[in-house]
Amino acid sequence: MNWLRLRYSPALLAALWISACGARSELYLPLDSTGGTGGGGSSGGGGTTTTTTTTTTTTTTTTSSTGGTGGAPAVPCGKLEYKAPFASLAGGMKKHQRSGKLVYGSANHLSVTLATGWQVADDPMAPVELRHTTFEPFGTFPTGTALANTNLADFDGGVSFAASEANGAHFALLFRDVTEPSPGALFFSDQYQPDSGSFPSLASVPGMRNATFLTKIGANYAFAGESVAGGQHQLLMGILPNGADALQLGCTNGASFADAVPSGPGSLLVGFATGSSADPSCSSSPSAATAVQTASLQISGGQLTGTLQQIASDQVSDVRLAPRSDGAWMVWSSPGGEDTPISIKYGRIDGNGSPGSIFTYETPYEAGSIAATSFDDFLMIAWIQAEPEGASPHVQVFAPDGTPVGKITVQATGLARGSLTLLTSPSAHAAALAWSEAVADPSGGDQIRVTRVDCLDPN
Repeated sequence: MNWLRLRYSPALLAALWISACGARSELYLPLDSTGGTGGGGSSGGGGTTTTTTTTTTTTTTTTSSTGGTGGAPAVPCGKLEYKAPFASLAGGMKKHQRSGKLVYGSANHLSVTLATGWQVADDPMAPVELRHTTFEPFGTFPTGTALANTNLADFDGGVSFAASEANGAHFALLFRDVTEPSPGALFFSDQYQPDSGSFPSLASVPGMRNATFLTKIGANYAFAGESVAGGQHQLLMGILPNGADALQLGCTNGASFADAVPSGPGSLLVGFATGSSADPSCSSSPSAATAVQTASLQISGGQLTGTLQQIASDQVSDVRLAPRSDGAWMVWSSPGGEDTPISIKYGRIDGNGSPGSIFTYETPYEAGSIAATSFDDFLMIAWIQAEPEGASPHVQVFAPDGTPVGKITVQATGLARGSLTLLTSPSAHAAALAWSEAVADPSGGDQIRVTRVDCLDPN
């Protein structure tokens, strides 16, 4: 393991916020930062691998969306059900609605905000707006409802964005504005208000083009993004809103993948995949994302320190983390090969980022579609899977020891596509699920659908 250190730059702290509403201030993250040269960790981690093969139906699965489940299951989350008809977003006909991201929009987590990208369906050159819609899915679910009051966050920010909960009745967004000249910039605010069309002041992160994740860590936000130049994607990580030099996590010749969850006061666990753990500063030609890595990081005394380690080598098309009481769940997907089946890998990493047992769940999926969340150390994974009647979201729950329990297919009303998003209920074994799907008339655009997936626990 290699030790990494990030230092806050005093010059950056003074430059972050300006008072004029809607204005943009700059937060500089130098790409040649000496704080990012700590680099790749040693391989290893000591985990074991177990394979779990799935079939299209199991005795712990129900595809009923409203009751009729045949009695209580024998184990927690042994059966699942979802709410139908699905909720949708009002006012979006003739527009593509894509890339939904669910975050909590209130301190009690009962209010949820869904951030989405909107684009005129018949004009591929039209700007992709970043919009947000707030609703309450964890009480009486709004079945069949067109969720109204969708507000504009940015005219061009829907191409690449990440979202997070924030303090009080606010949420945070980090997004790319495609109108910014090369090498681009990301913009951030944690002052967005649910059910409000107001535009808060924004801080900018120059030099980045793709927003990868945004995670609240106490009073700060950890984020990752990509800088792209000459076909090289460099994955960098930093802290908002106060700012720190960029931490270089590595490079790929295509997309990289990363996610993070809080692991304690002022600390976080990060999972990511880049081309090589031995070359975080990108001194050699990058390869595809095959080095599966973790980082255990702490924010203390104005510095970010921690360890990196590589835990696996695999072809990767998604990386997701979900909290658990003894570390985090880490999930990544593997497209397989000549002798390797298509699969989803999942397992626990401890507070140091070291893996326990890593399980292999063999199932076809669409790359980039995977979402993950957790409750009481149970893991819920969702993905889009092609079916003879069309692609639909699939949801599988795993017990704390990794054993598969309830599974369900959410029968989409159109062809599901893109990425899924999950968000756990604060008071029940349930999660809100959102996705985008094609409608019968192609000119109608892809439309967001929302449901809630509930565990049917024993009496």
